[in-house]
Amino acid sequence: MADLHVKNADEDTVTEVGELDPSVIEAYWARVGETLRRVFNVASGDAKEAVRRLRQRLESEAGRDTRLQFYHLDPFQVAADLAARGGTHGVTADEKSRYVDIAASPC
Repeated sequence: MADLHVKNADEDTVTEVGELDPSVIEAYWARVGETLRRVFNVASGDAKEAVRRLRQRLESEAGRDTRLQFYHLDPFQVAADLAARGGTHGVTADEKSRYVDIAASPC
């Protein structure tokens, strides 16, 4: 998987989301959407809408530190939450395996 860690182009630690390379942010959300579609079998339109809603909510409701810390979450974890795989259902071994295949490919 391509490096989606929270660093700016100069590899310095960032203090706010605005310092991140926009392509890294887009790659992060693309990975979340791809994971929803390919791992959790969410329809393409539904995956796009779920990602759009979460991004909007993150930008409008979360504080600066929360927004920055959010990008430390693995896209798999975010997609699993959006697909409602938390709680008692959990993620299956097959879903984890499919994500490993996605994570091995470039963003």
